[in-house]
Amino acid sequence: MGHGSGHVMTAPVSIPDSQAAKLWELLRRNPRFRRTERRLRELETIRQGEDSRARDRAAGSVLRILTALARWNPCAETALRWLVFPPLFIRREIACEPGREADIARGKAVVVETVRLGWGWHPQASESNPWTDFQSEHLPGSRGLHSAQSKANFHGWPLCPGPEVEAVTSYDSRLQRQCHDAIGEWTAHFADGRRFTPDSPWPDTPPGFRRTFAARWNRFCGRGHVAETDFFQDWNLASLAARATRTVKTANDLVRELVGDLDRVRRGQSETVCPPVLAGKGGSLRQVPQAGFQLSETEQQRLFLFDDLARRRVFALPHLLTREDVVPVLNELKRQLLKELPETHQLLGTPEFWSDFIAVDAITRAEAVDTGESIRRLIYRSHEMKLVLERSGLPPGLIRRHFQNDALVAPGPGASAVQRREWEKVKSRLGESIREVNQRKRPTIKRRVEFMHTMVNAVFPRLNLAVLLAKPQHKRTGKE
Repeated sequence: MGHGSGHVMTAPVSIPDSQAAKLWELLRRNPRFRRTERRLRELETIRQGEDSRARDRAAGSVLRILTALARWNPCAETALRWLVFPPLFIRREIACEPGREADIARGKAVVVETVRLGWGWHPQASESNPWTDFQSEHLPGSRGLHSAQSKANFHGWPLCPGPEVEAVTSYDSRLQRQCHDAIGEWTAHFADGRRFTPDSPWPDTPPGFRRTFAARWNRFCGRGHVAETDFFQDWNLASLAARATRTVKTANDLVRELVGDLDRVRRGQSETVCPPVLAGKGGSLRQVPQAGFQLSETEQQRLFLFDDLARRRVFALPHLLTREDVVPVLNELKRQLLKELPETHQLLGTPEFWSDFIAVDAITRAEAVDTGESIRRLIYRSHEMKLVLERSGLPPGLIRRHFQNDALVAPGPGASAVQRREWEKVKSRLGESIREVNQRKRPTIKRRVEFMHTMVNAVFPRLNLAVLLAKPQHKRTGKE
């Protein structure tokens, strides 16, 4: 996040331990996601500029991008809001409504006394960044209380594409369980100049972002209610298509007739399709035939429902007439649902896949080499040196004399010819062993990395669940 001019955290990336963490690590490696983040930063710079027309155009572009992502990839939309745009800070002070203290235990009688709204990268009010305050107002007589929250809602919230960061406080000890301070959490996270960018690993992202991102992922995954749809009831899609076809035919016929009329006018003949009608003061009017196609309110609702169903799995079940008919149908439905779904620990990649993927990705980024070379260097440097030594067949004494910290040490200037020949023998045997391990390990690591790259491409711009739900294949090549 463009927060100050501090440093970017460069802590080593650990293997993600939750589905939300896996998704973020995949998303931040997606090239199109990074390009979209840079584009939104450019638009935000224009949106804060002095040219009003350019500001309006930029604001419209931002809205279109975020609206499309909210529909097809809500997790990416959440990430981009946190990465690019300054947040809206909200401070609420709550209290008990006078005379209703007994209702607190039931979660009622709580009223918002004060609402303060601030926008920017820093949650402190200043002359250049004043906050907007709303206070509760006790109405005269028995008309009750006009709360600060209702007044803020009435005046409208600022149009802020960034996230909402909220703090709720109360002087009433009975309401402390409803209080929290996400603004203080924000301030502590960015206190040392830390920045939130696509290079930030999951543990270094803001805590509020982690909560919001995980919630959006859980909601998108369909961890919700199951309900029967009435999309196909009392509605005939063929009749709608027939109406549209008739409208198109009518419009085409009208165009042909108008073209024929134009030819008649050129030959000095009268018009037939829409001849002019004399009006007052020597003028004339024309009534052009219309070929309209209007969707009813019910049909429009069906179109929105169709979009919603397109983001779900839809199964067709026969009409069940008795209770006994349900069991075999449920068994078959269960079989089809479980057939292709991964286990929880397999979803978005297993720890073994992530371990190799992160190691290869780190070498690729740090040393600017391709994936194949990164795999080779990973095996040569750190992949199971103990296995390499075991397969070399070298005596333990030679290994102790020529290895320190699992690394081959060359003989010094004072080494004898026997020691040098011995070292050359160890080096040659070690090279053969490394090549053997490379031949056995390389296909497995390559398959894992390719699988994870497929996952990276499946998380943006749309979340491709058909790919994300694929099971990692643990088929082994040779004896490892």
